[in-house]
Amino acid sequence: MRLFDLPTVYRAEVVPAWIDYNGHMTEYSYNYVFAEAVTAFMEEMDIGSAYLARTGHTAYTAEHHVTFRSEVKLGARLSVTFRVLAFSRNSIQMYGEMDGPDGRIAAAYESLTLHVRQGEGSARVVPFPEADMPVLSELKRRSDLLAPPRLTIDKVRIRSRLS
Repeated sequence: MRLFDLPTVYRAEVVPAWIDYNGHMTEYSYNYVFAEAVTAFMEEMDIGSAYLARTGHTAYTAEHHVTFRSEVKLGARLSVTFRVLAFSRNSIQMYGEMDGPDGRIAAAYESLTLHVRQGEGSARVVPFPEADMPVLSELKRRSDLLAPPRLTIDKVRIRSRLS
């Protein structure tokens, strides 16, 4: 795992395939953009595809919630930022905000991501390596320095928090 500056920003432009008959982004499109942004965030933390290839460990989303705040139309330029809300030995609670072209929050995302060892047969939740705990602590500290989340979803909980 590695440290990096927060917030990270994932950018996307709304394409015709993401628009429904009401003329705005569909629910699945919001989820798609958040999924792509989470993947970029995981890659930045170095727990993405290279981490899986190197260690046999990866991150699985166990739960996520999206709250929609404003319409997003075709061609809109979106930016998504993420932060670490909490973590435990084997999980990370993350929060993301999607901003539309006017800078207003279009949607918020909260998730519980588990650290998993992929093996033959089935995946199993395992602790992060001990060396990653200081990195998670620092990412949480840096996240706490950011402006507070503009929208609280507060649906996801880590049972045994370290932060």
